[in-house]
Amino acid sequence: MYQNSLNQFLVWFFHTLTSTDQCSDAKQRIDLLIDNVTYNSYVALDRGLFVQHKLTFKLLMTLKIMEVERRDTISTNMLDLLFKAGMNLQAEDCPKHKFNWIDDAKVMDKWKNVVALNRLPFFNDLINKIRSNEQEWKNWFSTLNPEEMEIPSFEERLRADPSGPLMRLLLIRALRQDRVCRAADIFVGAILGSKYTKPLICNVGKTYNAVGAGKWTPCILLLTPGADPTGQIKALAKVRNAQVDQYTVSMGEGQEKYAKMAIDNAMINGGWALLNNCHLGLGYMSTLTDYLQQKKEEDTATRALEDSKKTTGGDDEKKEEKKKKKGKEKKPFKCHDNFRLWITCEAHSKFPIALLQTSIKMTMEPPKGLKAGLMRSYNEVVDEERLGRVPESSWRDLTFSLCFLHSIVQER
Repeated sequence: MYQNSLNQFLVWFFHTLTSTDQCSDAKQRIDLLIDNVTYNSYVALDRGLFVQHKLTFKLLMTLKIMEVERRDTISTNMLDLLFKAGMNLQAEDCPKHKFNWIDDAKVMDKWKNVVALNRLPFFNDLINKIRSNEQEWKNWFSTLNPEEMEIPSFEERLRADPSGPLMRLLLIRALRQDRVCRAADIFVGAILGSKYTKPLICNVGKTYNAVGAGKWTPCILLLTPGADPTGQIKALAKVRNAQVDQYTVSMGEGQEKYAKMAIDNAMINGGWALLNNCHLGLGYMSTLTDYLQQKKEEDTATRALEDSKKTTGGDDEKKEEKKKKKGKEKKPFKCHDNFRLWITCEAHSKFPIALLQTSIKMTMEPPKGLKAGLMRSYNEVVDEERLGRVPESSWRDLTFSLCFLHSIVQER
């Protein structure tokens, strides 16, 4: 379901070219473009990822950027240690230790990681440092959030070296695997900036206004159990003065003709076609891309013909009227500019790739974390109209307190 295409990237790229501030200095302009293209692409891709995959995507993107732009700060050995640590080492390859607070002498999983890390030039004295400052290392190892604490014996070295953020992540990976996710997030922020670590709030409204959105670009909402975006789509349609109820179809056996009818009518009348549970109608989904392309070509031809009539005068119009009277030509197709196509579906391995590569995708699942939950409530529930219903300030306090309580309960 994570398929994307070069055409989609080009849309984001050309949008960045036109929206980025102009600079007289060429180098500054290029740096701005690179930064904005990277972030716009990240936002567009992150919107269509499930929460469990977002951090992996950010980490891989950061490592790739380091590999291209900061080759002296990353190497194959470092990546091997990040992904495999000391799992390739045997017990006889490791010197004996008496640090029972690291791990059991028989298991030695963490100790193998330490030995493997010690073979890296940056950490070639790691074992000696642990032996000489055992109590400091033990205290650091026992803290709840070691990724936010100073590293004993290595803090100054980590801050001074350009590869320090990655080395810090490797050390956390070796000794405290339970904190790797949080450490990876800090690593991404150190390399790319804090804006890449803040949760992105995506909703139906932002998807509607996303870069590349339009009447010929379907919006695919990827569902998780219990998610139902129908209410959000209807609320947005009401704001946009669009009809969606009469163009809504729940996919299943024998629903293909009704789906096609809904799309055709919505195209003509300017409504929003909503196809629900499209993982139950994969056969029809595989034909949808070609059908939309066909309609787009017909619409383009009709508009080109109208433009030519405006320039050539009324002779062509009289000829067209005579043809219509004789019934020799059907009414030309023209798609309404307000038409939109919404598709809801669960993740499916056989979902048509062509449709995924021409659509805007967004996942619908509960936010992860208290901050993300609050941000979603503030963006989707709290607005000026709701806050202005009661003039007393206590109403605002009650609304925000309810959002806070909701986020806490949802997180637990």
